[in-house]
Amino acid sequence: MHSGRIDSNTAAGRVYLYLIGLGGRWVGGWELAMATQTTAISTRISEIRHQLAGTGRRVETMRDGNRWFYRIADETAATQQSRSRGRAYNKTALHGGGPSA
Repeated sequence: MHSGRIDSNTAAGRVYLYLIGLGGRWVGGWELAMATQTTAISTRISEIRHQLAGTGRRVETMRDGNRWFYRIADETAATQQSRSRGRAYNKTALHGGGPSA
């Protein structure tokens, strides 16, 4: 089985373009699926991760109860933020566009 390319009009490509367009803000899996007309979001995220390896960008994933959230972040900045916060996320901030600082 071949993964969808992120540089073409595949399911993975649509998800990637949508995440890039968010500018680093978190998006829920349901919203992502509806906006990109895609199913199997976790599979699409895996395809994107594989293709982003070594590019300086990465897909971050966060779970809040039964809901999953995703975003694309700069690898260096994301690593520094995660370490400085200790990955302490604020659920209220999630719905406003991302984890708390």
